[in-house]
Amino acid sequence: MSAARAQWDGAAWADYDAFLGSWTPAVVANLRAVAQVGVTQGREPGRLGQIGDSITESSAYFRNVALNGPSSNETGHDYAPIRSWLAYHSEQPADANSFYREHGKGNVWGNKSGWRLPDAVNFGHPDAGVLTGDGSTPGNYSWVLIMFGTNDIDGGWNAATFETALRAFVQGYVALGVVPVLSTIPPEQAHVSDGRVEAANAIIQSVTAELEVVCVDFYGLILHYQPTSWFGTLISGDGTHPSSSGGGADFSQTALTETDGYAARSKLTLDVAERVAVEIFEDVLVGAGAVESDSWSRTKARYRGGHE
Repeated sequence: MSAARAQWDGAAWADYDAFLGSWTPAVVANLRAVAQVGVTQGREPGRLGQIGDSITESSAYFRNVALNGPSSNETGHDYAPIRSWLAYHSEQPADANSFYREHGKGNVWGNKSGWRLPDAVNFGHPDAGVLTGDGSTPGNYSWVLIMFGTNDIDGGWNAATFETALRAFVQGYVALGVVPVLSTIPPEQAHVSDGRVEAANAIIQSVTAELEVVCVDFYGLILHYQPTSWFGTLISGDGTHPSSSGGGADFSQTALTETDGYAARSKLTLDVAERVAVEIFEDVLVGAGAVESDSWSRTKARYRGGHE
């Protein structure tokens, strides 16, 4: 019988726990083993690789909230500790120089508008981002968040080919000692009637289960708040990209549930980062000089020893 987890310390509407993936003992053990390989390879503690297409490349995703914190935070949760962990291994607060690739998104970093999974592979990823970074600064991130599929499902999409490519891509990160976290793709207006978004997400989640890694459910999160009216609310008027009324940094209730889909994805990333930090990396990677806040103590209590 697993230990009961401490409760979320914020507003009930802002609890994303149901969308952070399956964290069984087997998954945790597998990802800890990957992290240990990363330690031997010199991966940078806490550093997060962001891999995907324009939904990842956009500066509205993660950059604004990671650098400056939420512009408005009605969640009741303090995100400063996890921002510091991602930035400086918890040894000082995040600042404008904290985050690898905070300005330089593009194909060399593993993000490009219109990319499909084969495009990233053809550019040399996952090896390119992890081993060479921008050509002068190695990537060396210790974990990675991967979202592919939005462009892959267009045109002559072949589900079996996508599944094979995704599996190999994720296995490539494992071999490099980088902990992979996958993400489902959001609903898309152009594919409402053909089921391709749902089919891609089923593959993403199947590969996740097979390889015993984690998948955050951005698709499920969007539909949780906007089950029928996501188009024009959390998904923008173009029908594909998340909305960004607050530049992706507004953590107010209205923004996170109605008007800022990029903020919702950024919050989802910070929330899974907390669980990754505690469950996968804490024993080997959190700096000895860290000053622990009450919020971080509650976060650790929430995830430590409480596997599903």
